[in-house]
Amino acid sequence: MNKNKLNKFNKTRTNRGGTAPLGWWKIKQHRYDTTNHPVIISKEKCTNKIEVLLSPQEEQILRGISNTVQAIQRDSIRIALYELSLKEVEEAKHLIKYASKESKERGHTSRSKRLSIRLPKEEKLKSDQLKNTYSLTEKETVRLAIIWLGLMVKVESFTLTKSSRISQEELARQWSRTYDKAGSKLKELKAASDEAYENTVYEAEQIRAKDYKRRGEVLERMKWEGAYVGDITVSQIDAYEELENSAIFEKLIEDEERELLQSERERQLERIKLNAPFLTDEEAEDWYVQENKERREKQILYDLIENSSDEELIDYDPFIFILFRTDQSPINSVFADNDEWKRKEAESAEEYFNRAFPSTHIEALKKEAEESKRNQAIEEAEREERKKHRNEQETIKSLKSSIEFETKHIAFLIDERKPERDALQIKESHKRLDGYKQRLKEINRMKIFDHDFQNDLSS
Repeated sequence: MNKNKLNKFNKTRTNRGGTAPLGWWKIKQHRYDTTNHPVIISKEKCTNKIEVLLSPQEEQILRGISNTVQAIQRDSIRIALYELSLKEVEEAKHLIKYASKESKERGHTSRSKRLSIRLPKEEKLKSDQLKNTYSLTEKETVRLAIIWLGLMVKVESFTLTKSSRISQEELARQWSRTYDKAGSKLKELKAASDEAYENTVYEAEQIRAKDYKRRGEVLERMKWEGAYVGDITVSQIDAYEELENSAIFEKLIEDEERELLQSERERQLERIKLNAPFLTDEEAEDWYVQENKERREKQILYDLIENSSDEELIDYDPFIFILFRTDQSPINSVFADNDEWKRKEAESAEEYFNRAFPSTHIEALKKEAEESKRNQAIEEAEREERKKHRNEQETIKSLKSSIEFETKHIAFLIDERKPERDALQIKESHKRLDGYKQRLKEINRMKIFDHDFQNDLSS
């Protein structure tokens, strides 16, 4: 066997057995040059505040993104939101379960790291669009963008807007330029490993002590609340604590939702005052309440239309069924009184429709609509003809008036018998007079043509 083939997939060796150019570069890195990214070069002021809650693992993902795009945390989040806004919904839909505030996925619970950043107006609008697209809260949307970009930057085929991926060769060169040439670090690593082991043992002992103390405190609460009866196991104590934490978690969710509602209320009030600055604070508040009421009513109606069967919708309101589930209008129904509008017992939606709009009735409606359309076309043609006739008459009247004026003007100039200067005026008047007569002649000729054409059509 050719020995060279042994090195086919060994990138640390050449075909001849030597060291490959980057054989020493063991750890692959992902870096982008975002110098020209729209987010980085933007000069718009960051005035719109957004917040996000992260778990320790999600915070680590964000740090990884910052390293990859070589930007500060705020700009890294901005880039994540910007890039996600350019993608189709399906790109990140499968990651919603990790970003959700109710997530039970490993690494996406126990969120305690609160970040607050500000975005330019245009980027805030894109963030709001993402929120609506994925039906998420603001915090969930930011988390989704972070999780999505954290995964995508590691994909070789992925590209950032106006940002090139830095090659491994260039990264290796950058590293070599800053390498201190201090030699092997194995000794230092072994020493660090031994120290880490000792620290781990110590930390484990500390954790056990904390667990013992924690369980003692939970047991005291159980006694106080009457949940302690007879002997109790460690698993029972842990189960009771989990129940407590669950209640706390629900309270956190409620507080977060309340905060979101308050923020949305303030935003809507600001919008109302901006569009109607003449309103008082009380009037703006009333406007906001009325808008919310109408929005809720519309949403109830949309949910009803979306989730109801045809039969349920008929029973609720026959008009809504006809308007949203058929191609007909209620006014075209054959029903005459209120009792006829009611669906009969065990009557299907199709049977109900056929009763409201019999086939013969629909055919008659079609013929009526076609006849009405023809009549409208005839009326429109007649209107256009009358308009054309009026325009012709006005043009003829204007031309005759101009002809009369020029004729009188020429006669006046001839009678006066002025010098040669008037001869030029007479010539120009004759030219205008001939033009008016020619135009009048053409109009009369076209009228005769139109008349003969109409006679030919009618014969």
